[in-house]
Amino acid sequence: MKKTLLTVTALVLMSTQVMASSTESMDKTYMRSAANYTVQTGTATLLSDVMSTRSSAYQQGYDILNNLHGKSSAELRPILNVSSRDLDVKSIMVEDKEVTVKEFAKQPNVIEYQALVKVKYHYRIHDTNN
Repeated sequence: MKKTLLTVTALVLMSTQVMASSTESMDKTYMRSAANYTVQTGTATLLSDVMSTRSSAYQQGYDILNNLHGKSSAELRPILNVSSRDLDVKSIMVEDKEVTVKEFAKQPNVIEYQALVKVKYHYRIHDTNN
């Protein structure tokens, strides 16, 4: 019974990974091959609140990252501030993201921290030259 359960669990996990990477590569292929579209790239930096410790700033940065996960293109548009008159509204895809923490002081001996979440993304615009 345990062997069967272990085998089924392993197959489900492997299938999920294969399906996820297949969907991602299909989306990227679709993004690059569609006629009458041009692919644009952009970056956005999202800021956390100012925190009193480095670790809490990192945690808030990762909370921002987790909030991006699973968002639709329509939900990402205002967050990433993507504006284009000819935007294909369903095409915004996050490519890469990272969290860094900025350390600063506005007064002596009071160090504060803020997470900077850098998000790289791409999207399609309708090619108006055709």
